[in-house]
Amino acid sequence: MARRFSKPEREFDSQAFSELVNKAIGDRTKTQFSEDTGLSLYYISRVTNGKINKAPRPNTISVIAAVAQNGVTYAQLLKAAGYSDTVALVFEAEEEYNNRTRLTSHAREQFVRMGIATVSVALARSKYKYYADGGAIGEHYDFVVHVQINEEMIKWRFQFLIEMPPIKSNNTRVIEEIYYYYNREIKAVIPKKLAVLHTFVTESPDLYNRIVENAPPAFARYSAVMLIDTSTLSVIKSQILRGPEAGTIELPILESTNRENQ
Repeated sequence: MARRFSKPEREFDSQAFSELVNKAIGDRTKTQFSEDTGLSLYYISRVTNGKINKAPRPNTISVIAAVAQNGVTYAQLLKAAGYSDTVALVFEAEEEYNNRTRLTSHAREQFVRMGIATVSVALARSKYKYYADGGAIGEHYDFVVHVQINEEMIKWRFQFLIEMPPIKSNNTRVIEEIYYYYNREIKAVIPKKLAVLHTFVTESPDLYNRIVENAPPAFARYSAVMLIDTSTLSVIKSQILRGPEAGTIELPILESTNRENQ
């Protein structure tokens, strides 16, 4: 995201900046560093020889910082280029957030894939007759099956959650996401003769407990939480939370498939 205050506040010292970039290059050649950063060899040569007269933009500096060696940081490069401490801290925080977002997105994709495999194994071992709805993927659920219990047809939705590590503060993002989902669903129209069970799935015992403790007193969908271990494709435990007219219908629940818990 572009920022309007990304203009150096101090005079650019090309020699000091070039020394820090040379340190960031480490044991690589300029050609290798050019390939790592995607910046031209001509530009890298001018920077490292102190031949540029204008400070690089923060986005260019972030590319250098991303592959820097010898502990050279984004904030150090920004300061060397003449940017204020405040600007350096802001851009460093933004870069950290972007890196975390990319890593978390990749981690969640892997967890969803393995989570679906784990739930599928547990369903295959269960007493339920079901069929998967491959095309039913929504903003707040990743996997859907239809289960028949007695005469009741239940739409069973699974949402896979991972915990993101905090950035220098207590992070409640996942709980906020859950409440956002709850708030959307409270006003949802429920088709007659169709019960919907929404299950939050996680590998984190701490998150499992926090979801149980933070279940709202009123909810327009039946809800549950499940703790799994994708390394063994096992369900550790699961629990029905609150829902409309709780106890009036039998809801499906996957029992533990972990041998240590049996």
